[in-house]
Amino acid sequence: MKNGIDTVNAYFTDAVVDEIIKTKGKATLVTASNMFAHADGLKEIAKSVFNLLEENGTFIVEVQYLLDTIKDLTFDNIYHEHVNYWSVTSINNFFNRLGLSVVRVEHISTHGGSIRVYVQRQGNHIDGSVGRFLKQEKIFGLQDYKTYQEFGRRVEQVKKNINTNLKKLKETSPKIV
Repeated sequence: MKNGIDTVNAYFTDAVVDEIIKTKGKATLVTASNMFAHADGLKEIAKSVFNLLEENGTFIVEVQYLLDTIKDLTFDNIYHEHVNYWSVTSINNFFNRLGLSVVRVEHISTHGGSIRVYVQRQGNHIDGSVGRFLKQEKIFGLQDYKTYQEFGRRVEQVKKNINTNLKKLKETSPKIV
């Protein structure tokens, strides 16, 4: 226990979940802030979380928001440690396939734009925010291949602009740091 907080320094395995339940009981809330982009085995993680949660428990997941990444051209947040990128559509589909429901969504400012997604077992009330995000994503074109092609073109244009500017700077400044 550090700073009054019980801490388990281990990977989130079924054995760890069983030990937590045995020693502490089931949880009402589990959070995963900015780890869903970094982890493999997300089905197993989600199943373990819901084994740990009480029947009416909530799993809160925060992920960088794909719509913001494309809209704001924050491609500098795309790198090797991120295994996947999430929209409300994709995370909703992911949890629905596991028999779970996204029941609420919030937009937050972390990482240039992220979403906080509240997930519960199916049968709970679904907040209007879920439908609003799904509609917004459809209108934006997140389900359309051309949206991603245009994103690629915009990234390429940024590269061209930077190279042009660097060439101009090099003509007047022999050292660029």
